[in-house]
Amino acid sequence: MYDATTAEVIYTAAHQGKAVVAGSIEFYGTLTFAVLKEPGTGRMHLWRLPPSPYHSSTLTLTAPSKVTALKQSTFSGRLTLSSGLPPGVQTLELYRWLPDGTDRPFQEITTAADGTYQFTDAPPSIGAFKYQVYWPGNSWFWGSGSSVTVTVARYQPTLTVTGPATGNVGERLEFSGAFGADGITFPRTIITVSREVITPGGTIVSKAREVASAADGSFSFSDTPTRAGEHTYTVNLLGNSTIESASTTHVVTVLQPPA
Repeated sequence: MYDATTAEVIYTAAHQGKAVVAGSIEFYGTLTFAVLKEPGTGRMHLWRLPPSPYHSSTLTLTAPSKVTALKQSTFSGRLTLSSGLPPGVQTLELYRWLPDGTDRPFQEITTAADGTYQFTDAPPSIGAFKYQVYWPGNSWFWGSGSSVTVTVARYQPTLTVTGPATGNVGERLEFSGAFGADGITFPRTIITVSREVITPGGTIVSKAREVASAADGSFSFSDTPTRAGEHTYTVNLLGNSTIESASTTHVVTVLQPPA
């Protein structure tokens, strides 16, 4: 038997001193039959070849066009058998490597009955991540595998801040914000807040202070104005090796309450 793609000999079987009748070889699913003829008597025999894993399989793996650190990305592929029959539900082995070559935890994934499969992953950092899937085969089909390497980009946050539009001198102002909306658990991320106050007497800029953020990317801060004027609060997310930098502002008009 020859592989239909490579023409490589992948299976041989002796026909017991009899001659194979030309044109008698037939395939039924994963089974192979032939008719043998005895040289001396001319008697015919139906021959079913012994089972052997000579059929090939193909496994594909496709990565998304863009993969971002910390964010779930969906990979997909398909297991195809050379017989053309659907493979049924099969278990695949998934291997993953960090950019420095370190193995990540082994995982098993399951195909649908038609051989298609999907899995998701959230790379913990940036760089070149390698993914490999493998099907070990069975008693009729050779195993097959596929791999892909993706370049993971830094997470691009959407920084927002909400708070009052107006306030009074001496009144506590409460603000809240977020920089992630993808259900991601973020590493420690530094956020700073500075305040610029424009008054008739000039502009006063306060020193930036650090604000703690939660693992889901949310944060809050407060301020109690001591003078009237337009208060502009600038919120900066300081990027790192995993997250891009971002900045936004919020303006509050602070009034002097009547005496």
